[in-house]
Amino acid sequence: MPFANNGEVRICWESFGDPTDPAILLINGLGSQMTRWPEAFCEVLTGRGYRALRFDNRDTGDRSPRLARITAPTVVLHGADDPLLPAEGGRDTAAKIPGAELRIVEGMGHDLPPALFGIVADAILAAATRAGRPLQGA
Repeated sequence: MPFANNGEVRICWESFGDPTDPAILLINGLGSQMTRWPEAFCEVLTGRGYRALRFDNRDTGDRSPRLARITAPTVVLHGADDPLLPAEGGRDTAAKIPGAELRIVEGMGHDLPPALFGIVADAILAAATRAGRPLQGA
């Protein structure tokens, strides 16, 4: 898998889909592995005409101070049934990102089950639409 360097930090990343399609950057919380975004979910996004990029967020350190600098349309998704982190964690993250949309996903815990791929993809692609990208293949 490819790596990108940011100063002394080396970040592993992976891309799915056509490099000429509009890109969706998938960031998982709590400095987690990129594999928390299942390949099958990335394929849902590519099937709708987008390029999916995921990276290993474990390598980025404390992200909280940098959240206020995000300018891209952002949706923060949090599982309503998350046994590890209360929904307040998602609310806090969304509050730190200017203009972020928060969606608490019913039936979702701390993982992304295939039954929720469509709901999560719709939420992410709605953010892409706010960026001026048309919804493709919906």
